Amino acid sequence: MPGASKEQMEDWNELQHRSVSSETAAHHKLSHDEWDVTDLLPHIKCLALITHCRDDARVPYSEGRLLASQIANARLVTLEGKNHVLIKGDPAFVEFFAALRDFVQPGKRQAETSFTELSRREWEVLELVAQGLDNLQISAHLGVAKKTVRNVMTNIFDKIFVENRQQAIVRARKAGFGATHHWRPSLPIQSRLGSGTSAQLRDCCSDTYRVRLLIMSVQ
Repeated sequence: MPGASKEQMEDWNELQHRSVSSETAAHHKLSHDEWDVTDLLPHIKCLALITHCRDDARVPYSEGRLLASQIANARLVTLEGKNHVLIKGDPAFVEFFAALRDFVQPGKRQAETSFTELSRREWEVLELVAQGLDNLQISAHLGVAKKTVRNVMTNIFDKIFVENRQQAIVRARKAGFGATHHWRPSLPIQSRLGSGTSAQLRDCCSDTYRVRLLIMSVQ
């Protein structure tokens, strides 16, 4: 996760420490490096979605291409970035869930790919809009003029094909912006959870486990 912030790295490390013992983690790592299912790939007949970051710092992109080439009904989606674990706010995060929705519900795609056309500043503004901030609050948060925020919002509307702020919020939240529950491991794990820490931590682990299972099932 080279693109992660210090806080995100600390949260991820804490989650792993609470999820498994160091002995089990070490055993899994050694076993994982020895697995070779290449001979089984041609026998997979179901549709398969394979996503891989082009500059993945953990697993080379060539491995994703190999899987896709050996599975008859595979679709390879190339994500831009270096993170092996996707981080909310990165373009790859939105691209992944757009591809996943399109794969699970073909014909119901909502043009999430339009988000990839946003500039970094537009991403920052849309994230804050999805969190419920108004233009004045956004301008203060980013240290820019309120007029600048309005101009950025106009560009965002054009790029994601919406006519007003409310539509932008709906589209953005569906794509993973603004709602922390879409990626709970990025939340502070212990010191900032307050009461009900155990229950919330179980939710974090459960969500992460389901995502990891889904990704592993198509790798």
